[in-house]
Amino acid sequence: MSRTAQVSIALAVLLLVFAKLLYDLSAAAHSGLVPNLANDALNWAWPYYNYASASIRSGVFPLWNPYTAVGSPFVADLSVALFNPLNWIVLLADVPTGLVLLQLFTVFVGMTGMYCYTRYLQLPWPARLLSCTLFAYALFTEAFHPTPGGSLCWFPTLLWLTHRFLNAPGLSKAVGISVVLALCFLAGFPNFFLYTCMVLLVYGTVVLLGIWPQIGTAGVVSRAAILVPALLLVPGLAAVQLLPGYELTGFSVRAIELGSAFRDGSLFERFSLGLMFRNYLETDLAYVYALPDIRVPSGIYYLGGALLLLPFAFAARKHRLVSIALGSAFIFMSLFMLSTQVPALSFLQAIPLADSLRMHGRGVAYTQSLLIVLAGIGLAALYERAQSPAVVSRSRALLGALLFVAYAAVLLSFAFQILDNKYYVASLVICALLIVYVLLRSTGSSWAMRCCLVIALVIVVDASVHRSNRFLVPAFAQDDDAFITSNAARAKAAPGHYRVFFVPLREGAAYRLANLGPKYQVPNISAYTPMALARWGNFLRYLGGEQEYDHIMSSSLNQRFYGALTPPLQSLLAKEPMILDMASLRYWIAKSGNQESATALPRAYAVRHFIQTQDEAGSLAAIKANLPLMAGTVVLEGASPSFPSAAQPEPAQRGEVVITLHEAQQVDMDVDVAEPSIVVLTDAYYPGWEAYVDGKATTVFRANSVFRAVEVPAGEHRVSFRFRPRSFFWGMTISLVSMGLVIALVFLDRARRRHSQQIR
Repeated sequence: MSRTAQVSIALAVLLLVFAKLLYDLSAAAHSGLVPNLANDALNWAWPYYNYASASIRSGVFPLWNPYTAVGSPFVADLSVALFNPLNWIVLLADVPTGLVLLQLFTVFVGMTGMYCYTRYLQLPWPARLLSCTLFAYALFTEAFHPTPGGSLCWFPTLLWLTHRFLNAPGLSKAVGISVVLALCFLAGFPNFFLYTCMVLLVYGTVVLLGIWPQIGTAGVVSRAAILVPALLLVPGLAAVQLLPGYELTGFSVRAIELGSAFRDGSLFERFSLGLMFRNYLETDLAYVYALPDIRVPSGIYYLGGALLLLPFAFAARKHRLVSIALGSAFIFMSLFMLSTQVPALSFLQAIPLADSLRMHGRGVAYTQSLLIVLAGIGLAALYERAQSPAVVSRSRALLGALLFVAYAAVLLSFAFQILDNKYYVASLVICALLIVYVLLRSTGSSWAMRCCLVIALVIVVDASVHRSNRFLVPAFAQDDDAFITSNAARAKAAPGHYRVFFVPLREGAAYRLANLGPKYQVPNISAYTPMALARWGNFLRYLGGEQEYDHIMSSSLNQRFYGALTPPLQSLLAKEPMILDMASLRYWIAKSGNQESATALPRAYAVRHFIQTQDEAGSLAAIKANLPLMAGTVVLEGASPSFPSAAQPEPAQRGEVVITLHEAQQVDMDVDVAEPSIVVLTDAYYPGWEAYVDGKATTVFRANSVFRAVEVPAGEHRVSFRFRPRSFFWGMTISLVSMGLVIALVFLDRARRRHSQQIR
C-alpha cells in the first residue's frame, strides 16, 4: 500500500474518531442521565471555571474564592489547575463550549504523544493507528473532567521521552522530561501525577537493566548524572501551584500528613477495583456509587479484541524489552491498586505520598494505557511476520495457531457470559479468525498484511460502539431551571452581602447545588471541593454535635466533609440556628418555600466585648459556651487587643460597619464606632490576608475560630483587607526562574552539540 494511501486511511480514521467523540458528547444530553454527584463536569468544573473566567475578564486574577462556604483560596486548590496551559482554552470561549474544546484538545494531545511513542518504537502504521485511537477513547473517558484528563494525556509523551533519553541521553531530552512532568502536575490531579512517576520509574528501570550490557555501569551513571539534576526542575516549574497547594493541604480536609485514601473495603475502592478486573472483558451496565439511577457502561476501560494481541507483544524479539518494561509496569500498578485491600501488599503504601491519595482504583486508566501499547506491539509483531520474507515451518505455525485459539477461547468464554454483548463477541471472533489466518499464511503475503489493518479497524470500531462519555458535559446539558437562576440573581442583588443556601432535598442534589455560588457569583454557604477548609468543618462538627456529625459523615457518599451541607447535616445544624447565623447565612432558598433568618449576623460588624483563647479547641469551647450571646461578642484566638474588653456582651452594632467593596481578594468597609472595637468580617481567616486601617497595616485576628477581624480605634475609619499570599508570589518567582533556567539549559546544550559537530 502506498504512503499516500496509508496517510489517507489514518487521517480518515482520526476524523471519524473525533466525530464519534462529538456524537457521544451530544448523545449524552439525550440519554436520560441527570446531573448527579458523580458528574464533576457539571457540579465542579463548570461553576469554578465560570468564576475564573468572569474574574479574569473583569481584570482580576482569582487568588481567592469568596462565593464558596466562608471563602477559600482558589488557585491554591490543585484541582482548579489554572496554571495548566491546556485549561486556558476554557477562558478563551464561553465556559461550556470551552470545556468541550478542552476535552477534545486533551484527546488530541494524548493521541499525538501516543503517535510519537509508537513511531519511536518503529511500529508499523496499522499498529500506530490502533494504539492512538484506542488511547483516544480511553483518554476521552477521563477527560470529562479537566484534571484527570489533563494529567493522563501526557503519559504516552513521557514514555516516549523517557525511552528516547535512556537510548541516547542528552541534557535537552532530560529537561524535556522535566517540563512535561511539570505539566502533568499542573494539570491538577495528584493521583495521576503519582501514578505517572511510579510507572515511569518501573518502566525506565527495566529498560535501563535491559540496555546495561551495552552501555555498562559508566553509561548508567552518566544517564543518572544528567537526569536526576534535571528532574529537580519539576518542583521549580510547578512551584507556582505547588507552594500554594502544599500550604492549603495543611489547612484543608485533605491534609497530606493525615492521609486521605479510602480503606477497609470502602465502597469507593470496592467499586473501582471491581471495575479493574471486569472492564477488560465486560460491557454490561454498572451502577455508579451503588445508586440505581446512575448507570453507565462498565466498559469504561474497554479494550475488546485488543486483548487478543497481547501474547504476540511478548513473542516479538524486536520489542521484547519494551514489552517486558510495559508488562512490569502493568503488574506493579495492579498490585499497587490492590495494596489498600490486600494486607500482604500493604507495604506498597509506604511509597511517598501514596497514603495521601484517594481511590487507588483510578490507576486502572494507567494499566489500560499500558495494555493499549502492548496491543499495538502485538499487532506490529503480526504485521512484521506477514511482511517478513523468512519462511516459518508449518508445524511451528500450526502450534502457534493452536495456542492462540486456546487463548481466544478463554476470552470468548468470558464474553459469552455477558448479556447483550453481540458486538464484542463478533469482534473477538472476526479478529481471532484473521489472526489465525496471518499465523498460518505463508510469510510475505500482502493479504496477511491487509488482515492486520482490518484487525485494527475492527477493534477500533468495536471500541467506539461501547465507549461513551460517562457523564454529561456542560455544553450539552440543560441550563439550570428558572427557580435557580431567578433566585441567584435576586441574592446577588440583595444588600448587605449576606450568604444564601440553596436547600437540597437529597444528598445527590446537595453536590449539584453546592457550587452555585461561584457559578453565579453569589455567596453560597454550601460548597463542593476536596480542599474544603478543615477549620470550617471542625466549626460545624463541634457546635453541631461531634457524635451525630461523625455518624452523618461516615454514612455519606464522600465519607468526609467536602463543604456540602447535605440534608442530614442541614437538619443537625438547624437545632442550633446561631451556628449558621454566625456565618451570615440569611436566605434559605428552596422550592418548598424560601425563608429568611432575622437573626443572621451581618457580613461585617463591630463589637466591644471579646473572649481570648489560645488554640482552636479553646475557641470552639468558648463559642459553644456562649452561643446565645455570640451576636454581641467575639472569640479571639491568640490575639491581644490594645484595649480591655467590655464588661458584658452587647448586641452587634450593625449600623456602624458598611461594606463598600467586596471582591475576590479585596474587601473595603467604612467603620464608625464610639469606642475602640473589634470589627469582625465573617470570611475565612487564612494566611495571606492583610489588613489596613486608614491605610496603615494592622494585625489580622482569628475570630470565632473561622473568621477574621481587626482592631479599630474610636471614630470614623476605612478598613481594608487584601489577599496577598506569599506562597503564590514565591511560587511564581521560583517558576519564572526555573523557566528561564530551562531555556538557558536548552540553548547551552544545543550550542555544545553544534560545537562538537564542528570539531568533528
